[in-house]
Amino acid sequence: MSTFLIAMLTILLPLFLFCFFLEPRKRRPGEPPLEAGWIPFLGVALDYGRDPLAFLRETQKKCGDIFTCKIAGKYFTFITDPFSFPAAVRQGKNLDFQKFAIGFSQRVFGHADFTADVHNGSYKEVHSLFHQTLQGPSLTLLTQSMLGNLQEVLRQNLPKGEDWEEEGLQGFSNRIMFDAGFLTLFGQEAGLTAKADDRQAKTDPYMRKMANDFLVFDRAFPEMAAGLPIHLCVRAWLARESLAEKFLHARLQRHHSISALIKLRMDAFDRMQLDERGKARTHVCMLWASQANTLPTAFWSFYRMLRY
Repeated sequence: MSTFLIAMLTILLPLFLFCFFLEPRKRRPGEPPLEAGWIPFLGVALDYGRDPLAFLRETQKKCGDIFTCKIAGKYFTFITDPFSFPAAVRQGKNLDFQKFAIGFSQRVFGHADFTADVHNGSYKEVHSLFHQTLQGPSLTLLTQSMLGNLQEVLRQNLPKGEDWEEEGLQGFSNRIMFDAGFLTLFGQEAGLTAKADDRQAKTDPYMRKMANDFLVFDRAFPEMAAGLPIHLCVRAWLARESLAEKFLHARLQRHHSISALIKLRMDAFDRMQLDERGKARTHVCMLWASQANTLPTAFWSFYRMLRY
């Protein structure tokens, strides 16, 4: 008899847990259409991660301009009608973007929880640095630095002989913009500029590794944004840690021509109770913020100018 009960419990308990924890939530009255998918817990995460834009367009055709999707155990409501944005933004009391942004950033980039009491006051100081360094005369200096770095990177990439060199537009655009943007914010490691004649030969492997790691991490960003743990995106996790290795403060301190924003952030983080790897990951976050939209925007701008 006891064997029979154990067997029944073995069969029924997983079914009960499945129904209780993994049963898709039903659409409630007054809620937008719900796309829960057919995979327990994941929902539509795989479809969304495969091609986010195509998935959202297809779901918009099916459900309308506002809909909710279950992605990796969480429910996200998408508003695809730009005229509905003001109504959503006015719900400021119910929507805490800062709390969401820091939690999301912590999960993806692996830095400390800056909403914790031990960090919260100091992080407000860090956040204020954007206003201090990205407007007025400081922004003018940063813009001039970016223009100078663009000219230098383009000069280094001129063909050495009279023969033509061919390269895809996106690859060329990404390489030029990534290098110039990186140098503008983070400067250049001192050892890479010892000899001007072979500077490009020294810089290229370093910058190409940085750029490749960034692109690997960025390609996995939609899945991580949907809630997939970064440790399940092994290549993205390795790329993030490789980037963090380059941003350790002991290494950044050997760079010259670092922007005021990064210098002040380094000083602020050094005063906080953070380990060295945690500080470095905040700079990975800064790199992503400066490049993720810049690279595709530059490519499509070049494409449209050449196309028309």
